[in-house]
Amino acid sequence: KKKLLLSGVEKVILATDRDTVGFRIRRQLKRELIGQVEIYELFIPPYAKDVNDLNDKELLNYHMNAELVGL
Repeated sequence: KKKLLLSGVEKVILATDRDTVGFRIRRQLKRELIGQVEIYELFIPPYAKDVNDLNDKELLNYHMNAELVGL
C-alpha cells in the first residue's frame, strides 16, 4: 500500500478473481485505499474466472464500464 501511494498512482482498477479469495482481497483493498486514490471495480462475466479468460475486446468493454466506488 505504501509503495503504491508513494508511486503517484491516482487511479486503481480492481479486477480480482471471481472466487471467495478474490472477493475478500477486493473488499480489503477498497477499505485500505478509499479516500486515497480513485477506485474502480471491474466486474467480469460469470463465465470467466478472471480477466485472463477474456479476449481483448471483452476486456476493453468491461474496462470501459468499470464502476467508480470511491475517491
